[in-house]
Amino acid sequence: MYMGNCVPLKFGRLHVDGRDISVFLMSLFLAFSIWLIHNLSLNYSDTVSVPVVAQCNIEGHSNISSNSCMIAARCRTSGFSLLRIRQQGKRKALTIRFDSKDLHHKEGEQFYLSLISSTVP
Repeated sequence: MYMGNCVPLKFGRLHVDGRDISVFLMSLFLAFSIWLIHNLSLNYSDTVSVPVVAQCNIEGHSNISSNSCMIAARCRTSGFSLLRIRQQGKRKALTIRFDSKDLHHKEGEQFYLSLISSTVP
């Protein structure tokens, strides 16, 4: 059978030179980068924890609480923002200032805060 000027195909070993490997790896890196940027630009919902310290001007007491607590908030944001929050790791505690009129005496050295607002649904 006559095939004209066709070059016969070689089946068997692949003949790959150094340039083919570098082009393949660069293409793979580019595809991964596009995939990562796309996925991080989507919105995600996650719980974020922040340390909090209370500050108040109660007579005869320290202005800043001796212990801190963690407040967990559920937020919806992009993957880039969530990554940035996670990478910050140890954060400085957030200071919240209370007026002494807002705190009520419970017992001994303990006070509590009651939030009653007409703006909250």
